[in-house]
Amino acid sequence: MSENSAGETEVLRHVLHLIGGIAISYSRIERYWFFIFKSLLPSLTDSQAKAIFHQFDSSAAQRSLVVAVAQATYKLRSPEAIRIGQLNALSQDVAGSRNAAIHMQLNVFMTKGGIEFEVGEGSHPTKKNRLAGKEVESQLLSVASTIRTLEDHLGKFLRSISPAGQYPPDLREELIQLEFQPLTVGATP
Repeated sequence: MSENSAGETEVLRHVLHLIGGIAISYSRIERYWFFIFKSLLPSLTDSQAKAIFHQFDSSAAQRSLVVAVAQATYKLRSPEAIRIGQLNALSQDVAGSRNAAIHMQLNVFMTKGGIEFEVGEGSHPTKKNRLAGKEVESQLLSVASTIRTLEDHLGKFLRSISPAGQYPPDLREELIQLEFQPLTVGATP
């Protein structure tokens, strides 16, 4: 393998690593939404909470459930109710970016100058991929960074509604693992 081919292979691996990391890190976002749901209803067992939460097939529907529970728990214009609405809106936008990243049509070209990537518009006739026509690596790094920021915001919100770390006992260990083992997307594997 030539030196140039090895470098091109590393670039391709890096892009694929970013895409995989985005998919995995977004799953952490979905876990935070479940933790918030469970924290809003601490009398539910883990099994009961999961049975209710997973009746909704999409992340958007699950988040809507959490927002409704938060609005029923807190006064409508309370800081908590306002913040959960903001986090839901940010999560919706991040979900769109995550979907664009993991479902993109990635075209790879070998040129004299090396490897080049292009995101195609996709197969949907009326809805082109939001990453289409943009520089791939920088866009993927931006999506990964936004997911990390959202994860931080969700963690802070969860801590704010669970005073002094009083998380439901059945979630405590999993939450500790989530918060103390952050996923770093964008670093070279």
